[in-house]
Amino acid sequence: MAPHPEVKRALSDYAMARANFRFGDFLRSLNLTTEQREKALALLGEGIGMGASGLDGKSLSLRVAISHAGNRYGEPLREIVGEDGVKRFNEFAWREPALEIAVKMAGALWSTDAPLNSAQADELVEVIAGMRKQQAALGGRVNPSDLNWDAVIDRARGFLAPSQLAALVGLQAEQKFNRALNQPPRATPTPAK
Repeated sequence: MAPHPEVKRALSDYAMARANFRFGDFLRSLNLTTEQREKALALLGEGIGMGASGLDGKSLSLRVAISHAGNRYGEPLREIVGEDGVKRFNEFAWREPALEIAVKMAGALWSTDAPLNSAQADELVEVIAGMRKQQAALGGRVNPSDLNWDAVIDRARGFLAPSQLAALVGLQAEQKFNRALNQPPRATPTPAK
């Protein structure tokens, strides 16, 4: 990005906006000073970027910085938010992907006859976060595309209306599609002669 500083600026602006969307409310809940919150957002924004995969299986990732990629945010975050803040951040990190799914669900349903209410959203977040922890405890992957969606949908039957379940099934299909899209292409078999 060195020859194109405008790309770096745009990526940095995107990362900060995304970090604020993802972590802003959480950081406000820690009662940090404005300076601490800005430092934490800048640190958390470093891991945010954009990427794309080509049909040749190669991928390109652009990130603002990768200085803390090895251990996520570790000690720099602890210096800003303290030990209790790190503990709360780690708990938040389990819930954050679930929050994004609940936001997507709320957006998909907001103009329907059965919009997602806050109690349903909270329960959905708990189900998804719990499933992620359960999968991690068993050594499984915990990305949203790797989530045991069938189990989530089964548990959600107890608190979601049928039209809301249909939206959740749609999100499951979207995650499966994204997972397939980001898989390297399989080699095309050579026809036998």
